[in-house]
Amino acid sequence: MGKTLSFFLTCMLITTCVHSQVDSLYAALKIATNDSLKGEAYKQLFDFYYETENDSSGTIAELHYEFATKTGDPRLTVEALINLGLYYDVFVGNLDQCLQYYRAAYQIAETNGLRHLKDIAHYMGVAFHVTDDYERAKKYYLEAYLLAQELNDEYRFIASGINLASIFSSQQSFDTAEILFKKILIKSAATGTYHELANMARVNLANLYVRKKQYKSAYPLLKEGYKYQIENRLFRNALQTLDYLVETKIGDNNLNGMDTLISLNKALIDSTQNARIISLGYENLAEAYYAIGDYKNAYNSKKNHFDAYQKLKEDQRAESLYALETKYQNEKQQNEINELKVEAQQAVIASQNRANQRNIFISLSTFFLLLVLFFVVRYKQKNKSNGLLAEKNKVIASALQEKEILLKEIHHRVKNNLQVISSLLNLQAESLSNESALEAITDGQNRVKSMSLIHQRLYLENDLRGVDVNDYLKTLIPQLIHSFTMNKKEIDYKIDVGGIKLDVDTLVPLGLIVNELITNSLKHAFEEVNSGIIELSMREENDQLRVSIKDNGKGLDEASLKNTNSFGWKMIGSLSRKLKAELNIINDEGTVVDIFISRYKMVI
Repeated sequence: MGKTLSFFLTCMLITTCVHSQVDSLYAALKIATNDSLKGEAYKQLFDFYYETENDSSGTIAELHYEFATKTGDPRLTVEALINLGLYYDVFVGNLDQCLQYYRAAYQIAETNGLRHLKDIAHYMGVAFHVTDDYERAKKYYLEAYLLAQELNDEYRFIASGINLASIFSSQQSFDTAEILFKKILIKSAATGTYHELANMARVNLANLYVRKKQYKSAYPLLKEGYKYQIENRLFRNALQTLDYLVETKIGDNNLNGMDTLISLNKALIDSTQNARIISLGYENLAEAYYAIGDYKNAYNSKKNHFDAYQKLKEDQRAESLYALETKYQNEKQQNEINELKVEAQQAVIASQNRANQRNIFISLSTFFLLLVLFFVVRYKQKNKSNGLLAEKNKVIASALQEKEILLKEIHHRVKNNLQVISSLLNLQAESLSNESALEAITDGQNRVKSMSLIHQRLYLENDLRGVDVNDYLKTLIPQLIHSFTMNKKEIDYKIDVGGIKLDVDTLVPLGLIVNELITNSLKHAFEEVNSGIIELSMREENDQLRVSIKDNGKGLDEASLKNTNSFGWKMIGSLSRKLKAELNIINDEGTVVDIFISRYKMVI
């Protein structure tokens, strides 16, 4: 019981740390002061998404490569190409595109004498390995193995050795594979390092024994491997080892202890919110239940496996939206830098004019006798200088106008891209019959529309610094009411925000929060009535922006709302932290939500 509780608490801690880790990585990317730090931030962000098997790794890999090619740094370019290769290998399954990136990286690394050659050879081996092209995979693993040995890279030496031994095992060269696995275990024990790789070799050796039907040799290695994986929180690896243990029990015709394996699988599932681990856990359970003849639980476990996999894909789509928003912010930051450069040019011109006037004064004092001649010459020079200055000012004014047009075009394109996402969600909804899935798609569309409206207002207005909140809400709220009141319920609304204008960094998260709260009211507050009203007000109080949303429905208190554990409420919590906002929810003849925002920017 104590071990189970400790395991549960560990998994909960990991889950709560994931979002803060993502925020920290994006923050490091934004504040990076040089190319090397920015490249490392991109690399760590890609590694995080890759290790958590999230499709957003593709967006980050492309941004990484775009940045690296601009720097012209061979090392940064090679690392970005490797990430692109990994993405197309693991997530897309496009071997040709994957190898194209790897070969480009290999050529640059070879030309510049970089140590990345051994890593690229290893990844090329992996690409051929997963497609069962064992001969090519063996060739590249051996190259990585020998290069790592030459460069004294123990980690790559052991990792390539494990994969090389796995190839021999797959080709049924069991004796060669067994010798290589044991050599790696001896090497790891001697150095006292790379325990995770050593455990991987141990479990792969056990899998070799399973293939040879030497189940009694495999069983103790699998038990030891599972213990290490649980102690070091390698939960997905632990699920794979449990799968091998189930296979060992079935192969040995010894179902004793299968109940224990089932319990361990359930403990992994019950103690985490990671959709990937839950999906694999239910897949193992289905196989174990089927082996003991419990077909009902086998069927239910298989169904739960597919449900968890679907949730994993929904989470990844949300991360993709987050990555798109980051890309827009980077483009916006670059435009601001360009505007500052124009201002700097104007300052240089003004400084030059002041210097010229100073020279005129000194010349008048020094050459008084030549005053008349000086004024004639200077008059001509000044006319010429003023003409040049007028031309420069005209160029600068034109450049500023072009920058403003470009910034409007960016908002227009972002709005169009968000509308494309909304249309894709709408097309997806037409092929769905499940009510929960349709509701999730509709919610996603409304969230995308709430952001799209902001960029549409910025595109249409002359002032690109911010958006009139009253105009924005008068468009957003009727759209939401129309989306959720197709049964002809009469829902009215009142808006009292004065003439407040907010910048885009404040209004995007605030708009998403308002969208979620009004959606919640439309879904649940008026279930038992045919009419109702939603009121929204906004004003400044004590250096805070207070936003109040009230409905006259059946009411819902804060505890009930937080206990829903919905994606929408989690998103409200995340966005509230971004705005340094506090939410107060009371039940007063309906639901009243007060939001007190500390981090906001008004446009005057």
